[in-house]
Amino acid sequence: MKLYDCHMHCSFSTDSDAAPETQVLSAIEKGLSGITFTDHLDPDFPDDEYMFDRDKYFDVLLPLKAKYKGKIEIYIGVEIGLRTDQKDLLQTLANEKPYDFIVGSVHVVDGFDPYYKKYWDKYGTDVGLRRYFETMAECVEQMDFYDSLGHIDYIYRYAPDADRYPIENYAELIDRILKVLIQKNKALELNTAGWKYGLEYPHPCPYILKRYSELGGRIITLGSDAHAPEHIGFGFDKVKEYLFDNGFIFYVRYEDRLPAMVSLNFPLDKKIVVFDMDGTILDTLDDLYDSVSYALSCNSLPSRTKEEIRSFLGNGSRVLIEKSVPAGSDEKTVTAVHASFTEHYLKHCADKTRPYEGIKELLYTLKGHGVITAVVSNKPDAAVKELSSSYFPGLFDLSVGASPDVEKKPAPGCVNKVLAHFGMDKKDAVYIGDSEVDLATAKNADIDFIGVTWGFRGREVLEELGAERIIEKPDEVLKFV
Repeated sequence: MKLYDCHMHCSFSTDSDAAPETQVLSAIEKGLSGITFTDHLDPDFPDDEYMFDRDKYFDVLLPLKAKYKGKIEIYIGVEIGLRTDQKDLLQTLANEKPYDFIVGSVHVVDGFDPYYKKYWDKYGTDVGLRRYFETMAECVEQMDFYDSLGHIDYIYRYAPDADRYPIENYAELIDRILKVLIQKNKALELNTAGWKYGLEYPHPCPYILKRYSELGGRIITLGSDAHAPEHIGFGFDKVKEYLFDNGFIFYVRYEDRLPAMVSLNFPLDKKIVVFDMDGTILDTLDDLYDSVSYALSCNSLPSRTKEEIRSFLGNGSRVLIEKSVPAGSDEKTVTAVHASFTEHYLKHCADKTRPYEGIKELLYTLKGHGVITAVVSNKPDAAVKELSSSYFPGLFDLSVGASPDVEKKPAPGCVNKVLAHFGMDKKDAVYIGDSEVDLATAKNADIDFIGVTWGFRGREVLEELGAERIIEKPDEVLKFV
């Protein structure tokens, strides 16, 4: 398992004396794969100033990134204190530099730092905890510039008699926060500093982490919140079990503000992953339905429902039209309708087509682990190459469609062509698809198969066909590769 510490500080933060290079050397010594500096930007912080020279920050960190290339990956981020009264200023700070990653954290509530006793003197424990989570909810609702919400429940470190006020007392507010993160596609940070401070759990506690998973949250970042070299990667030996026990099989790191998944079971066993296109990586149903409807109408033939068109997909456009025209239609009719369909679809194939949610993130992760990725389809070869490059630029190593020298699926020719191109053994490959055609293709090619439920067939059909590995979300691919 690769370990990335994506929340750590150095002497650019007011509360750290650690030299940046000392932090880098400590991370290398501990065997980390990468680190992200996230020094504090908290304008007008009560009783102190948590700001730094951002130009100097990059002037210092970029040479370190180059110096230690090949030994450790170094990314440049920032931790910005979330405050609704400063949201325009904070947005400006977030945009002024090309940060790889931004942690958004709540450090100030109603002008007070909850670290100090005077906050609790003012509110008491119950109201103080409630105001903290209310403030956090308002911040995540009103601001979008951050990538991950930092140490969601760290306030429990400082709350007097915290054991008397379980996190479940604030379940409604916690749900409000988590639902916004999920809706906005923001990450939740696993901050291991809780263990450093002697708690039985990191941040978030098991209740919050499990609830995030139950609500559909999948994006977790990992950070120690280290301010000294001895605390970099603190508790990372417990992370894999903690995440897995609470429903997660990966976490993410960020580069250029884009997430890449890191599997909890690194290294991956498979060296090449071959994807079907329609119904697996791209939701093409609406554009296909519109073009079939147009072609049938042009030829004065009765229309089909979208669900009928869905059931006809998987064997190429010619078979799609043969199934769409009325039973008993002659060859001349089929040819005319197919020509109308082809003309329309070439012009409108990208009107409504979209990648399925999570596919790009999965591809980034596979590429990050050195896995070769390919896509095969019964669409014309030129269309497959165009769609894959348009929707997934740089994410597929090879795209193969129908052509005179490649038999259409379920014949294994397209898959065999991919394997031969990269000199890959069948045992090192897995094929991912959504239909009976895809399962048959994998069997004919003699490689492993993963069925997806979000495409044109669904779980019931795949189970009836005997698929052994079926997944509900793209990130679950990592369980089987």
